[in-house]
Amino acid sequence: MKLTYRQIEFLTSSKVVQNVIDKAAGVFGLDLYRVMSKVQQEAEPFRKQFQKVINEYGQKDENGNVKLHNIEGQQTISIIPGKEAEATAKIEELRDREIEILVEPIVFSVEDNLTTRELLALSPILKEI
Repeated sequence: MKLTYRQIEFLTSSKVVQNVIDKAAGVFGLDLYRVMSKVQQEAEPFRKQFQKVINEYGQKDENGNVKLHNIEGQQTISIIPGKEAEATAKIEELRDREIEILVEPIVFSVEDNLTTRELLALSPILKEI
């Protein structure tokens, strides 16, 4: 199955996906666990590469730590002035990178009782029967 790092990032951080994981049972639950375990493994290299970009382009405080600031309740990274476009381009390139995950998509049926929101969230890893 091929996924972009953007999809992996969403699957590993989505509250909707987490709620499905929490309630999934039976064969669907086992398959979801199997696939999400592989997705989590593939998320780690992305996080490391993302951190390299942040370390390269993030403004540093007096201790060498990347500065954070708060915008509307969200912590964001302070990027070196004039480097915002370059940093954004590198992050977007990383997020759009497609990788092969050696696992089959999850086969689901209507009996799995997934809501439309759950189907949309899980669509990159589902295969309808």
